Amino acid sequence: MAEAGTRSRGSVAPFIHTLGQMLESEAALQWTADGRSFQILDMAAFTHDVLPQYFNHNKYASFQRQLNYFGFRKRTKRYSRICTFTNPDFTRDEHARRQLIVRQKAGKGGGATTTDLDLDKDWDVQLVAAYIEDCFGQASTG
Repeated sequence: MAEAGTRSRGSVAPFIHTLGQMLESEAALQWTADGRSFQILDMAAFTHDVLPQYFNHNKYASFQRQLNYFGFRKRTKRYSRICTFTNPDFTRDEHARRQLIVRQKAGKGGGATTTDLDLDKDWDVQLVAAYIEDCFGQASTG
């Protein structure tokens, strides 16, 4: 039996397993048509409803940091409301490859790396820009 914090050879990391479960059952995120990436379609529902159901928090930045640690890359176009992530070993149809995904060690000091913080900041800016666009768009058409 594996000790706490370790996993046996050939097993999938708990975060990766949970992410797969989320994609099978939640409407706020889905696989892309080719099954090689996944998208977060509704950020409000994802943070308010989905994250607390699977994790002990509702913080998107923490979720994204975990994705970064596991080698996922953000493919989202600038100012898009749909956030897309990819990892060559995390696909819809090749579940066996998921065991190849391992968590990278945190940067020196155990905290988030500059890259992680930049990604979080970039997404926050995108959310604010989308919110402002929604507010002004609705105000000018209403």
